[in-house]
Amino acid sequence: MKNFLHKLGSWYFPLIFLGITVLFFTLFFNKYHAQLNEIAGKEFKTLDTRFLYTSDEVIKDFELIGEEGRAIHRYLSSVVDMFFPLAHGLLVISIFSFLLQKLNLFKKGYLWVFIIPLVIVVLDVFENFNTIKFIDNFPDLTETSVANASRITSFKHIFSILSIGATVLMLCGLAFNAVINNFNKSK
Repeated sequence: MKNFLHKLGSWYFPLIFLGITVLFFTLFFNKYHAQLNEIAGKEFKTLDTRFLYTSDEVIKDFELIGEEGRAIHRYLSSVVDMFFPLAHGLLVISIFSFLLQKLNLFKKGYLWVFIIPLVIVVLDVFENFNTIKFIDNFPDLTETSVANASRITSFKHIFSILSIGATVLMLCGLAFNAVINNFNKSK
């Protein structure tokens, strides 16, 4: 596993996964979100983009987009957004691997940081299954199932923020190392 993670830290893997992630956004997400916005007649926020939501909000929004919008939302959640977490997760893992190698921390017990993107991937997939279940069972949604799904979405967003924070900390570490190295060379 360490060898695989080490290879993902090569400079080209983050670029490849960044390209795939950007491709998903530009070709797929934007297209389907634009369709949902048009059907809703306003900016429509899918469940996975919200931090919290209630069953009343889900019912109201699903009524707003109607059967056609729910079909688009279901396709987005069941097909497009099932591949995105994998691409995005591999992007974050490859960035973490690259930065840990640059900081010489890869072999020093910092591999726990890879748990963060893995948790995001798992939560994102669960979130998609919940959205599909809501669409399939609409309008018969229970408060409990929506509350549990909303918590999963919240945890996904929290781990995404942790992922960004870990990346920023590693970048600060690289900058600090560069300053120290330049200071030592100037002596």
